[in-house]
Amino acid sequence: MPRAPAGAGSGRQPGPSRCRQPGGVAPSPAAEPQLGIGVTSGRAIRAARQRFAELHLPEPCLWISQAGTEIHTRSPQGPVPDHHWQRHIGRRWSRGAVVTAMAALEPRLRLQDPAQQGPFKVSFLLQELDQGILPVVRQTLQQHHLPARPHLFQHWYLDVLPPTASKTEALRYIALRWQLPLTAILVQASQQGDGELLRGLPCGVVPDDHDPALESLRNHRRVFFASTPQAWGLLEGLDHHRFLRR
Repeated sequence: MPRAPAGAGSGRQPGPSRCRQPGGVAPSPAAEPQLGIGVTSGRAIRAARQRFAELHLPEPCLWISQAGTEIHTRSPQGPVPDHHWQRHIGRRWSRGAVVTAMAALEPRLRLQDPAQQGPFKVSFLLQELDQGILPVVRQTLQQHHLPARPHLFQHWYLDVLPPTASKTEALRYIALRWQLPLTAILVQASQQGDGELLRGLPCGVVPDDHDPALESLRNHRRVFFASTPQAWGLLEGLDHHRFLRR
């Protein structure tokens, strides 16, 4: 997912993955009629769309926003929310209980602004770099018997989500609904916290300007490390995984 210019708020940038969708897919920059663009982002969809517009790419066929807790698909009237996905991830989820339990971890972290929050996402900002924060958060949630899971992104941003929610699970859900093999989806990721996305799907590409935290994936058979940054790295990945020749 090539990085957009640095944004406001959490600083998370949307990034495209490539998805093959039966019929009506937006043409790709590489002029491949069967390729469509999907975007994953930690932001709300409105903010993600604003940032994506700056890239001047075709309209995505898929939006996975709020760190994987919201899915929208393209329609002539605009992105349409997938309410079935939210019903699925929302079972036994209690946002208020998560907020109350996590208050015990202040001042190591604090709640982000309301614009960064979601119905199924509680977002925090670390006050200092803390690589040991995830086990502490997991223990806190377990002590309160809360079915929730923490995710750390870009070293500073921590989200607590329902246990079945993530960008990876959202893509797997879409593949099932669209009857796509997972090998028909290529994901590009460059930030700390994207390792789960790359490990969870069979076709991945990491651009040259990636976070060093992803170096541990160099020996992963299905993750390709490009020699060029951003969108150029995505084109390398498309060629490497033979998406441009299928």
